[in-house]
Amino acid sequence: MSTLGVNSCCLSCEQYKDWIEIVIRDEHNRPFPNIKGILTGACGATYPITVGEHPIFLDSLASGRVSITLENDLWLEATQSRLPAEGKAKGLKDWLSLHPHGYNQSAWKSQTLALGDFIQLKPNQEIPKRHLANACETPNLVTGKSHYITIQGCRYITLRLGVFFDGTANNTYSAKWGKKQLDKHVNLWKTSYEASNAILRDKGIFKEHLSAVELIDKCFEYPAEIENLECASAKNELTNIQKLFDLYRNNEFSDNKDAYYHAQYITGIGTGNSTEIAPADEDQECGQGMGIGKYGVSEKVKTGIEQICSQMEQIILNVERKFALDGFHKVEFDVFGFSRGAAAARHFINDVLDTTEGLFQKSFSATCKSYKLDMTHNFDWNSNEHCCIAFAGLFDTVAAVANFWELDFSAHDNDNGPIKLWLNPDRVAKAVHLVASSHTEYRHNFSVNLLNKAPHFDEIVVPGAHSDIGGGYHSRQAFSDKSYLLPLLENQLIKSISKDNIPRFEETRIVNSMLSRLEKSKEFDQSHGWSKDSYLIPKHKIRFAAKDNKYAEARLLYRNCTEGDLSRLYLRVMFGLAVHHGVPFDDSEGSNVVWNKSNDSNIGKVQYYTIPTSLHYPNKNAPPFPFGEFCQHAMNIAKSGNIIELQETLSSPKLTKLFQSLNLIHHSSNESLSSGIIKPFKPNLKDNRYLREEYECEV
Repeated sequence: MSTLGVNSCCLSCEQYKDWIEIVIRDEHNRPFPNIKGILTGACGATYPITVGEHPIFLDSLASGRVSITLENDLWLEATQSRLPAEGKAKGLKDWLSLHPHGYNQSAWKSQTLALGDFIQLKPNQEIPKRHLANACETPNLVTGKSHYITIQGCRYITLRLGVFFDGTANNTYSAKWGKKQLDKHVNLWKTSYEASNAILRDKGIFKEHLSAVELIDKCFEYPAEIENLECASAKNELTNIQKLFDLYRNNEFSDNKDAYYHAQYITGIGTGNSTEIAPADEDQECGQGMGIGKYGVSEKVKTGIEQICSQMEQIILNVERKFALDGFHKVEFDVFGFSRGAAAARHFINDVLDTTEGLFQKSFSATCKSYKLDMTHNFDWNSNEHCCIAFAGLFDTVAAVANFWELDFSAHDNDNGPIKLWLNPDRVAKAVHLVASSHTEYRHNFSVNLLNKAPHFDEIVVPGAHSDIGGGYHSRQAFSDKSYLLPLLENQLIKSISKDNIPRFEETRIVNSMLSRLEKSKEFDQSHGWSKDSYLIPKHKIRFAAKDNKYAEARLLYRNCTEGDLSRLYLRVMFGLAVHHGVPFDDSEGSNVVWNKSNDSNIGKVQYYTIPTSLHYPNKNAPPFPFGEFCQHAMNIAKSGNIIELQETLSSPKLTKLFQSLNLIHHSSNESLSSGIIKPFKPNLKDNRYLREEYECEV
């Protein structure tokens, strides 16, 4: 028991004629919530008391010093939630303005004491040193006086973590390196473009702008620095994950200083964890192909946890530059992910909420303990009051994890091994999932993993390919020369037909048959909404094979200049919904906001957020589409939280046709081979149509 200055020389126990008045408040002059305790008099007699709104008043006491011991759990819970006053505490002044005198017109005697002065610590129970008994002043509660006691405030704050998992083959650092190579390649590419133009002029065709099918093959070649490395992530633009990460209020306090925000970006599945602006270390077979290995989904979750814990020392230093930190009373999460990164985000959420086997709780608690940082009394990871998933923002979840342990070698099915995708509706306050339409994203190995159903979980199906949703396709807005088309060009192998051992006399017939099959493939592919003007069947190839026979090969290509701005629409949608639900984003950029063009739109991060005001229809004479106005309208709806109106705005088949006609949707499927035998991006044929496989989420 705490002995608040009990006098060792007790008065005669017959002399119980004295009184004492005690007011106990926090630094803001706020009372405590009726906490029971015992007052021990100068001669050892005990009296039940309540620390609450009204003063403690006792008479018939032995004269001398008294002590107070309060109920341990309730007192700790109450005091640890009371923040210190900014500047000098004004509690006494506020009290005196209403109560200038104490009992019997006595003057108030004031002291500032620690919470530890009023409890007896349990075995192995620890509190910060500055709150231990006698840490502030030596208590001096004596009878015959009115006492105003200020309890020193505690600084237990909310740690709000924004965690951002990038998609498969998406890596910000590698993408920034790749962008530098693309910027240096402009003049060389323009030489190839002019060569294409010269060929047309020689044919008597004069055009101001060439279509993609009119360009020579050289126009589709990326810089050798990128191609020679076979580094997929270096070809991509920054995704919506990085762009949202950049808008998160990172390493700063909330406006009322009761929460500290920290954001963590985790590089995409199949790419390394280095933060150097350089080509990423890539695991293309296991990591990017199957979602496993050293850069697989589960390993990226571990990496995210390690990165957060490694930043705790800096977080503590940042906080303590402002004030002394006692610990955390709540850990709150905003978790975002794209593609397999969305699967990682969902798995991470499950890990955080797993109180038995979860890695996060063990690692985080051990890290805090190593820095002598406390969690509030009775901190409960199972309670939303202490651990909360505030927002889950997901772009087109594609887990596609092979499960070798169960002899599952397919990325197409719904068996994702140990990866947990189901989100607990009781623990996740809000989840939003933007899903690519099955009519515009239908690759066999890109089956979508839908959210489990809950009233506060929203799934919005939108037009676009996988990376039109989560980002990664280049927009010309990021380049100072808007006529530089290489980053926008698509060159997809739709169908390849070959035949060997062709007798000479059969060559013409067989080649014509091959070309006829390609025409049918073109018609079938085109029936899914793609422009007929974007297909090309190059001159077939013939070469001699064994015994005077020949080998023939013919290909059908899809070549198009596709704008990379659609993901910037969905970036605005996710941003708006997140802001509506309280995610601490800040879109300001100087005196402007990142969404708006300025004189410096190609400098810094603004280049990755701006969009064209209008878009022209490439194949028809019509007024331009007000894309900027449409995007602003969608963001405004998202900020209002009106999901029904948002779905009506974004999910119509009419909008899909519009976006395809504006060259906003990428043709993601192709028949290109990987490792000579696998077609990782082949379309999924279902009921004689290309259609995506969708998997409902199970517990």
